[in-house]
Amino acid sequence: MTTVRWPRVLSPHYVAMLIRQQKNPLNALHLFNSASLRHPSYRHNSAVYSAMVDALSSPLRPHLLLPLLHQMSLDSSPAGDPVFSRAILALDRADHHLDALFVFRRLIPLSNCPSSPLCLLSLLRILLSRGLLRSALHLLLSPGSDTSRLGTQGINLLIDVACRLRRPDLALHAFAAIRELCCYPDRDTYRILMKGLCDAGLLDDAVHLLYSMLWRISRKGCDADVVVYRTLLESLCAAGRIELAEEILGKVLKKGLRSPRARQAFQRPVLSVAGNLEEMKRIIDEALVVRGVRSLASYNAMITDLYAESEFAHAGKMLDEMRQKGFKPLVSMYEAKIAALCREGRIDDGIRVLEVEMVANGCVPTARSYNLVMEGLCVKGESTRAMIYLDRMDRQLGCVAQKESYEILVDGFCSEGLFLDAANVLEKMHRRKYWPECKIFDSVIQGLCSIGRIYEALLWLEEMLGQGKMPEASVWSSLVYVLFGMPTIEKDPYMDVLLQDLTMHWVFLVLFLSCIMTEAGDSNPNLAARTYIIHMDAAKISALERSLSGTRKWHEVILDAIQQRENGIDEAPELLYVYNAALTGFAAKLTPRQLASIKELDGFISAHADTLLSLHTTHTPEFLGLKPGTGIWSSRNLTYDVIIGMIDTGIWPEHISFNDSEMAPVPSRWKGACEAVPQFHCNKKIIGARAFWKGFDAIEGLQVDASLDKIKSPRDWYGHGTHTASIAAGSFVSVANLFGYANGSASGMHRTARIAAYKVCWFRICTESDMTAAIDQAVADGVDVLSISLGLVGDRFSSPFDHDIVAIATFGAIQKGVFVSCSAGNSGPMESSIGNDAPWIMTVAASYIDRSFPTLVKLGDDRSFIGASLYARINQTGELPIAYDPYDIGNGSRYCLSDSLSPWLVEGKLVLCDADDHGTVEKEEEVKRARGAGMLLLNRDEQGEELFADAHVIPVSTLGATAATAIRGYYRSTIHPTASITFLGTAYGDNAPEVTAFSSRGPSLAGPGVIKPDVIAPGINILAAWSPYSNPSFIKGDDRRVAFNILSGTSMSCPHVSGLAALLKSMHQNWSPAAIKSALMTTATTRDNWNFSIVDISTEMLATPFAFGSGHVDPERAANPGLVYDIKPDDYLHFLCAMNYTSSRVSVVARKKYSCTRSDGVDRGLNYPSFSVLFHGGIQNETAVQWRVVTNVGPGRCVYEAKVREPEGVVVRVGPRVLRFSEMGEDLGYSVTFIGLGPGRTMGYSFGELVWVCGEFSVRSPIAVSWGLYAAI
Repeated sequence: MTTVRWPRVLSPHYVAMLIRQQKNPLNALHLFNSASLRHPSYRHNSAVYSAMVDALSSPLRPHLLLPLLHQMSLDSSPAGDPVFSRAILALDRADHHLDALFVFRRLIPLSNCPSSPLCLLSLLRILLSRGLLRSALHLLLSPGSDTSRLGTQGINLLIDVACRLRRPDLALHAFAAIRELCCYPDRDTYRILMKGLCDAGLLDDAVHLLYSMLWRISRKGCDADVVVYRTLLESLCAAGRIELAEEILGKVLKKGLRSPRARQAFQRPVLSVAGNLEEMKRIIDEALVVRGVRSLASYNAMITDLYAESEFAHAGKMLDEMRQKGFKPLVSMYEAKIAALCREGRIDDGIRVLEVEMVANGCVPTARSYNLVMEGLCVKGESTRAMIYLDRMDRQLGCVAQKESYEILVDGFCSEGLFLDAANVLEKMHRRKYWPECKIFDSVIQGLCSIGRIYEALLWLEEMLGQGKMPEASVWSSLVYVLFGMPTIEKDPYMDVLLQDLTMHWVFLVLFLSCIMTEAGDSNPNLAARTYIIHMDAAKISALERSLSGTRKWHEVILDAIQQRENGIDEAPELLYVYNAALTGFAAKLTPRQLASIKELDGFISAHADTLLSLHTTHTPEFLGLKPGTGIWSSRNLTYDVIIGMIDTGIWPEHISFNDSEMAPVPSRWKGACEAVPQFHCNKKIIGARAFWKGFDAIEGLQVDASLDKIKSPRDWYGHGTHTASIAAGSFVSVANLFGYANGSASGMHRTARIAAYKVCWFRICTESDMTAAIDQAVADGVDVLSISLGLVGDRFSSPFDHDIVAIATFGAIQKGVFVSCSAGNSGPMESSIGNDAPWIMTVAASYIDRSFPTLVKLGDDRSFIGASLYARINQTGELPIAYDPYDIGNGSRYCLSDSLSPWLVEGKLVLCDADDHGTVEKEEEVKRARGAGMLLLNRDEQGEELFADAHVIPVSTLGATAATAIRGYYRSTIHPTASITFLGTAYGDNAPEVTAFSSRGPSLAGPGVIKPDVIAPGINILAAWSPYSNPSFIKGDDRRVAFNILSGTSMSCPHVSGLAALLKSMHQNWSPAAIKSALMTTATTRDNWNFSIVDISTEMLATPFAFGSGHVDPERAANPGLVYDIKPDDYLHFLCAMNYTSSRVSVVARKKYSCTRSDGVDRGLNYPSFSVLFHGGIQNETAVQWRVVTNVGPGRCVYEAKVREPEGVVVRVGPRVLRFSEMGEDLGYSVTFIGLGPGRTMGYSFGELVWVCGEFSVRSPIAVSWGLYAAI
């Protein structure tokens, strides 16, 4: 509970301030009640009540809000009417409109302030919006409502309700009473009443109303309204009273105009000559507009009415004439057109109005404009496309997505069965503090239950109950069915906590309903099948195989047993893969019922739902110090056959980088194969190639179409896999470049290594089941090194290791002696964005090399800035005018998003595009479509001075954040801003390495006990082999084809380390994966080529171990590291136990039943080549101790002395400080004690290092001390 210091004299202003500072409404209520108890003379005023109403309204708690309002009514202190009005609106937002009516009819009369128009109008609008017409009418006519105080607005509401209830007599009575209420009818009054009378067939009364209106125009100055005239005239024509319509039309044209100039002599239009009613309408419209009222309001009313009747051609002519008369169209006209087009199913035409017509005519779309398009797309079944417009709405200046916007999307996703997407939209809605109606919650909760996502469903149920909303009975039925009717859910401690957190009232209700539904459980429909990766106990499966004696496959026995148990209720499980090497288990499409049955089997360990993954050189060998024929690249080190398994998009085997002319025959130990597919052949370089697509095929709507990806073969149609494979093990190529850029000879890190390609990604989409199958097959085939440049999709950077299928599968590979290198991810510079962070994986971040591709961007004021580009068609653009939309009026034009730029504004100009999460390709395509002459891509502040170089099809330059700020300022301060781009080719000698901004950062949240990433390696602007099928820019219409391409990403840095690991394996064939990893880490450098400390380019400050790990790889030093930190596979399991993993969770990683012992729980620290120290924080002289064992792989005799650079605020004690080795292979241990000085911090990091030195050997380990990181895990 919140503790406050109460002053001696308490004022309502102070109490209101305290209440508004509280994030928890219950704390606010406690302060509200405590104020009166502590100060008996104190009285709440309207400001305090207003603060409390706001606190209890977001989210709504009606069981607390209603008593508060009752107390406010009884309090002698006057409460302002706006307080009641806000409470009424809050109750309506939460579907408590009956409570809102109770507040108005019972509580407000008790208060000291009488009801005012504000409350009455709020309540009336609520009742009308919900279709409660009779309740609204009763409220208006009740004695206590005092409708007279509402003025014309209240009378209009009354007339509207009466007309909608087909009570024209009451509407006329209300109109006649206007004078008595001392107010005057306005345009809306006549429009509503005229439509009501005409709809009721009371044309004579409608004619009298028109004459009254004409009189008021001439005497009282009331505005004319074309729609009123048109409504009556068309109704008369429809009733056959043509002569009367002609007479009235003449009077309207004479007397119904305010401008004397318009009252000239004219010939009265003749309606009787028209052949049909439609022709009469055309004559009426033409007469009213051409000869009649030429005002913006009249045009707006007429055009909106025409669109409402889907008369597009006629409305279009009106718009053209309106523009000719000098009137600017209103947004409401275009919104009426969009609504009409969407009603007819012409959604694309409606989108064209929103994105082209409105922008071209200077109309800024409103939230309603977007909502109309989104609703049309959702009705058409294109909710995913509608989501784009929600994002655009948020980016547009001055436009805020409304509650209705989110509800439209939630309904759309639910109707398409995309319940996870619906839940994501609901989460965004919740963050905006829009409180959904009950039906929205009901749809999402039921949908999540239907796909087995019970945990998410319970979270939303908790939120729903917390807002005082009651789910429908069908929602409870769905929850009970999933929770109790069938055991489909694996026990999860988080779910247990959530269930306990729900009020006992609801738990009893669930139990009661479960009892009712017990007998109906078997009649419930099947839930949808989905792909699961099933982990089984290896020992139990081995025993089963022995008992079968080869007569049947073990997985067939299991799946047949499941089908028999279900007695044919569900379709047979669809087996996708069987895993035997890296892990024991299988992947299959299973219904929740079948999954529940599998979980009951002896030997079951865990089930993992299949998840999507995404894809995360000429000069780099020289930059890394590799020289042909010497050192690590000497001929004796390149003779041993090492096999690198590439998990990627496949490979292009005919590429020159995979030439096998100097290769020896394939080693006999190789157990793999080259898939027999047409026109694909392996050689002595590429000794194996397989494709894995069953997991991708199992995703609804994402099947591998043979016409799109030719055939299901290992061939790389995309280019990414060919690129990474050549970085790791490409053969020597004497001439390699991209359009002349980066010209030179090319070679992989280990050019004589063999390559086994495993294709798991299709159209840049990869699944965990396919990737697991590839890892399992690669281990079985006999690879030595695995290179994986993949990671989780979106913002899901890291998962607990027992839920991380990459971690589980690669642990199986480590157990078989396979070194695993993975990309760290491209989500930097965000803290803790690291992926692939299991301690047995080599996690590789990205760095710059000393080569760049500079441009010179010169502004019209003679200032110049350095950028980067690979554009090759011209050397200089010449001076061009600049186009830019800093306020983003054009729906994403500031970011050059698809269809956001108008050719009228950017044709022939140099377009400024702000960087965002969308790629460069989309921006360049948009500038090209809009006929821009070129593009300057401006970095965001968090990107710093990062400069990507891409193979552009139009003149483009990327610019750092400093230049971007200066150029935006120049544009705003100059009437005719201009700029030019000069392309300067290839440059060498830059300060390098530097940590890239995009490279993902630590600390790891899944495993904070080790520093991640492990190392950095070249990952930006890397030249390597390319698929001749794919163009170098990824831009549609680019018909260029190249043999080499330049790409950036941790996908490029990972194969650098994979190739170097293969080199070390060639030299030290008895080294374990951990020893190879240790050698690369302890010899990594923290200095650049100018001997300065490595810099983080996103901040331009010194990089930390959470950015570069142990440093930048140094292959020559790694070949002879002196000491290594070796780790056995079981050590990793002990480490997981020390991380408080339960035995069952460790068993998932171990692939067998594993029991954590008491000794496992002692955190001695993993024998890792770096030190991560976790302090809880806020503890006096907090202490941590870690132990390490090092193995001498250098000369037999060597004495190592410890040198320590202590982290700030920490004392480091090493014992012993001297290690004396007498022979190669000897192991010696030491301990390191870390003591936090003083009371200790509560949060933060501090860094240092421990270096063991013996002569030429320097074995370095970084130290990272974290305070308070435990609380974030």
